Amino acid sequence: MIERRHTSQRMSKVVVHNGVAYLCGPVGARDTVTDQTQDCLSRIDALLTEAGSEREDTLQAVVWLADMADFDKMNAVWDAWVPTAALPARIATLVAPSPRSSVAIFWRVVRRRPCAVSRECRALRAMSITRSSASWACMRRKHTSFSQGHPWPVGAT
Repeated sequence: MIERRHTSQRMSKVVVHNGVAYLCGPVGARDTVTDQTQDCLSRIDALLTEAGSEREDTLQAVVWLADMADFDKMNAVWDAWVPTAALPARIATLVAPSPRSSVAIFWRVVRRRPCAVSRECRALRAMSITRSSASWACMRRKHTSFSQGHPWPVGAT
C-alpha cells in the first residue's frame, strides 16, 4: 500500500511505502542562506512528524546549493540541527540557482518509528526478526501500520 499526503497536481510532500517515508525537497523562503537552511530544516521537521518519524531516523539527505561559497553557512545550521548520534548519509551538490531559494534539502528516505504501544514490535525489530514474524506479532495486537508507525507494514511477507 502506498500512502500519499499533501498531494497537489504535481507532487506529494510525503509518500509512505513499506514503512519508509519519502519527503519532498522543501526550499528556504527567506533572504540569507542561513535563514533559508533553517527554514528548510523546520519544514522537514514538520514533514517528519507527520510521517511518524524524527531526525534520528533519517537515512539519507541531499542538499542542493546554488553557490558552493554558501557551503560553510549551510553546514553551520545543519551541524546545529542534525543529531550527532544518528548522522544520515548526506550529499551536498551544486545546482543552477533558483529564483526562489539558494538552498533546497531533499530527504530521500526516512524510516518509520516502531509502534509505541507494542513492546513486541520493538523487541522483534531489535532482534532483526523476519518481516512476516514481526507482522504477525503486530496483527495480534490489531494495529494498523500507518496509525502506529510500524517498521513493517501489517501483513507483509
